[in-house]
Amino acid sequence: MKIITLTTDFGTSEYTGAVKGVIQSINPEARIVDITHNIQPYNIMQAAYVLYSTLKYFPKGSIHVAVVDPGVGTERKALILETEDYYLVGPDNGIFSLFEYNHAWEIEFKEASPTFHGRDVFAPAAARLSLDMNPEELGREVKNIEKIDIFRIETEARKIKGEVLHIDVFGNIITNIKKEIFSRLGIKTGDRLRIKTLNKSFEVKFLSAYGYAEKGELILLVGSSGLIELSENLGRASEVLNISPGDILEIEAQ
Repeated sequence: MKIITLTTDFGTSEYTGAVKGVIQSINPEARIVDITHNIQPYNIMQAAYVLYSTLKYFPKGSIHVAVVDPGVGTERKALILETEDYYLVGPDNGIFSLFEYNHAWEIEFKEASPTFHGRDVFAPAAARLSLDMNPEELGREVKNIEKIDIFRIETEARKIKGEVLHIDVFGNIITNIKKEIFSRLGIKTGDRLRIKTLNKSFEVKFLSAYGYAEKGELILLVGSSGLIELSENLGRASEVLNISPGDILEIEAQ
């Protein structure tokens, strides 16, 4: 029984149900796993991060469908990528930027709604892959795909300017700053750092775990995906600071 995962910006809407219905109609035995349908609408970078932090935990042979597709209906390609461990199915808009792949195919189709390729293109392709159809039967091989530099930051002396990739269910603010950047700049656990957002400037400690902070204290730490997070212990930093994915964050070592 093949696993097909779904990552979309559809929310709890009828669009999610339609995608699942198409998959189950083609392969009733497919096991569908929802990674999330709560990607911020049209936020390709957030979707790329969620895929990067999640797909490695699924078994080999899984098929991963990602639909965050502001360019739906245009000339952007519809893709199947084959990696060492699984297939990726979705639009050619940078959503798969963080994955190495062996082969890529552009899905060929005759009829599809210009506003809903998730239902009419990606869901059928994933379902047919789960029935062991070869990707060559679904499209033509292509050499290059769109890439986004998800981890692009600016550094100056001991100052880092990055971007918010994701807000998790606890309100933690996950940035695109890798932990290695802190190591390179000599930032150590216990250091105090100045944070600047669009509307605020404040100091926080860099700690190793939430529990070392007082209740309600804002801190920086390395999250489970190896990226720097801004968090409030036993609270929701994103609401306290009014921060959303795509916002710019500046961190300066004191």
